[in-house]
Formats: sequence, structure tokens, C-alpha cells
Amino acid sequence: MGTTPDPVPEFIAALRAADDGLVAARDRLVRATVHDTAFGRLFEARAVHDAYRQRLPETARDIDAAREVLAHFITGLGSGQPIAPTPIAPTQRTGGAS
Repeated sequence: MGTTPDPVPEFIAALRAADDGLVAARDRLVRATVHDTAFGRLFEARAVHDAYRQRLPETARDIDAAREVLAHFITGLGSGQPIAPTPIAPTQRTGGAS
């Protein structure tokens, strides 16, 4: 019988590819800024403009936070940490009720 190939390197490669995709998405969002004149005379243009200006940096920060999670997994798996479920205590399963 043959041995089962180790899935960890392929999983790490997939996580790295996801990280690359997040970097590309974040960079496109930051580069694709809409100029103030583009909002023109839209109904509630100021509110739309302000929401856009607020959410663009927030979205970039959210993407960076997701990248931190991926980096955590890549580091852990790359250092030989096993992939195994975390045991759940009985009180966690029932929401604390016994």
C-alpha cells in the first residue's frame, strides 16, 4: 500500500494564493479612488461621498486583518503544527447550561 500524501504543503500554497488575491484586491481598491467631482449632483451626493471616503480605508484595514489570519495559519502550519479540531468542553456545546 502507498502512503497518503501530506496535504499541508498544498493547503499552505492555497493560503498563500488567497493572501496574494487579497493583496491584489486591496491594492486595486486603493488605486481606484473616485474623484470628488464624480459624485456630481447625485441625490444625497455628500452622504454618498462621505460614506465612500470612510469605507474605503475601513475595507483596506479589514483586508489587512484577514491577511493577518492567513499569515497566522501559514506560520503555524509551516512550523509543523498539526491540523486537528480543538476539543470543545461540554459547557461550550450547550451554551453553558448543564
